[in-house]
Amino acid sequence: MPTFLDKKMKCFIKIIVLVFVFSNLVLSQTPRLIGPPGGSVFYNQFVIHPQNTNIIVTTTWSAAVFRSSDGGNSIVPIETNLGSRQISSIALPFDKENEIFLGVSGYYLFSSDVENSWQIISKGPYIPDVVIN
Repeated sequence: MPTFLDKKMKCFIKIIVLVFVFSNLVLSQTPRLIGPPGGSVFYNQFVIHPQNTNIIVTTTWSAAVFRSSDGGNSIVPIETNLGSRQISSIALPFDKENEIFLGVSGYYLFSSDVENSWQIISKGPYIPDVVIN
């Protein structure tokens, strides 16, 4: 007949085995950073392209713009030369993968080649959202 100590020992061994198995399952998974090179940031907005869901564009509070063309596996910065202006919105045209519209405090910006050139297409008051029809 098992004693009280034997029951406690069996329970203790079961707990140790469960902790070992659970910790191996959790610790065997390698975390993967999905952010810009060098660390993570607080993202302001992000948009997924309506036709090609592998294209993701995101902005930060510090006026940085990042683009992924492989569903977020790699992210590259887009040069905008905005300084400290806050980006309030992003829009991606339905049928063009390399065009980006940005709503920036006081401006609409447009790029037809992802990042090599930006055009100011409107100046005016603060623009909270971009809507493309």
